[in-house]
Amino acid sequence: MDYREQARDPFFSKQTLGRIILFSLFIFFTAVFQSSFFGAAGVFPATPDMLLAAVMGIALFDGERSGSLCGMLAGVLANALGSPGTAFMPVFYMLAGFLTGIAIRSFLSRNLLSWLVYVLIGGVLRGSVTLMYVMITEKVYDTVLILTKVVLPEAVMTLIFSVPVYFLARLCARPFLKETDLE
Repeated sequence: MDYREQARDPFFSKQTLGRIILFSLFIFFTAVFQSSFFGAAGVFPATPDMLLAAVMGIALFDGERSGSLCGMLAGVLANALGSPGTAFMPVFYMLAGFLTGIAIRSFLSRNLLSWLVYVLIGGVLRGSVTLMYVMITEKVYDTVLILTKVVLPEAVMTLIFSVPVYFLARLCARPFLKETDLE
């Protein structure tokens, strides 16, 4: 489907406002869960990036516009919660949402397996941001050490704990999708 052929809702329609409210609450509660549960637990080797999974889930089911807007919100929340690479996070999450929406429409279908592929790619890219942040701020230049202790555990934990986020994003997007979009 060509981008110009998509029907556009008026900005202040009930459906659009419902999307904004529901997706904003989803992003907010995901950020709260990520920072409170995973930040305080200390059981896991790294903190999974649940916000990345939520943004990519919204983009998967509602497209690149919603993904990029929710990505900006998630980036601001990540900054507020003290994420590494703070200045870059709104742009990173916005691009993740936008590119996921474009990729889903262009390459793979809307299913769990293709979404996991995109989350793995996003997790590795997010780990690269963490790698650059650690190298710049901590003046640690042992790339192998940073990759094995920070980047790879973060990407794997993001992949593992993002599976429930897929189903939550699908549940949030369900009222706004046609039945054929959910198959």
